[in-house]
Amino acid sequence: MVTKYEMLDFTLQTASDDSVTAVFSFAVKPVYEIYYIGLNTARGTGQYEGWLILRRSFTLEQDEEGYWRCVTLEDVYD
Repeated sequence: MVTKYEMLDFTLQTASDDSVTAVFSFAVKPVYEIYYIGLNTARGTGQYEGWLILRRSFTLEQDEEGYWRCVTLEDVYD
């Protein structure tokens, strides 16, 4: 369970009329930190002590009807 969430940064990778790809990082403050440590997870420092920092990428594509949908959501490993 996560008790707090904060967006840290957002970087647009590519954009066209019908596709967008971006990378973002965010911090979460879990109740039990040890259960959420993974390869794409860093322990927070400073003001984020006790938080976990994660990075993800996503791609949105617009379909024929004009609706945007997420076609990929992936962990980013540094």
